[in-house]
Amino acid sequence: MKKLLFFTLLLLFFFRSLLPGGAGSVWGLVSDEILKIPVANAKLMINIGYTTLTIKSLPNGYYSTFVPEGTGYIITVQMDGYKKKTVRNIDVRNNGFTEVNIALTPDRILTLALKGANGKYVCADLGLGGRLVCNRTDVGPWEKFKFIRIGGTSNTYAIIAANGKFVCHDRGQDNILVANRSNVGEWERFRLFDNGGVINLLSSDGKWLTLTNSTTGELKISPGLATYSTTRFARITY
Repeated sequence: MKKLLFFTLLLLFFFRSLLPGGAGSVWGLVSDEILKIPVANAKLMINIGYTTLTIKSLPNGYYSTFVPEGTGYIITVQMDGYKKKTVRNIDVRNNGFTEVNIALTPDRILTLALKGANGKYVCADLGLGGRLVCNRTDVGPWEKFKFIRIGGTSNTYAIIAANGKFVCHDRGQDNILVANRSNVGEWERFRLFDNGGVINLLSSDGKWLTLTNSTTGELKISPGLATYSTTRFARITY
């Protein structure tokens, strides 16, 4: 990705040389402040005196453009699913490269507790290394989860437990769910389907969060149907 950005900057520098007056490059990465992943297609508006230059971030989250040499530039970033972000006092020198990385804050973070078909609440049991089980009678900090939408307006979410770690569908440990990851990859992405306060969670491999043992509260990702009672969880919002 950085090689692509490098060659893009070289091309921009070539075209910049055809323009009169001094100019420099403004470039950087647009990312999700919480998930630490790139944000593609974000709208960046660069205030250049009486003119506003509008560009969009690339699929890898990077952006770059040339602007006239100057001081006090302002960049405003907008993206569906995120709060608007403004960065001020940006200085650009002739033939210089000014790096401005911009982290966007999601505008929708859901704090939920989930209640299984056994009448118990899902818990990230920190005494079990953050493994998720459905065996708690009350809701405390370990039974609350933050759902952070990925991609602005999709129904794909990352889930953060009370220990600050992302919930992972660990396919190397018999398909359990465990809150022990610091970054969001394929195994940390879940699609949320909300049916009037009752939700289903679909893992990235197309299988459902399932209460596999009502007595012990064992939870796994397993094949099944969204209509099964063991794959349906009541949603309590905080």
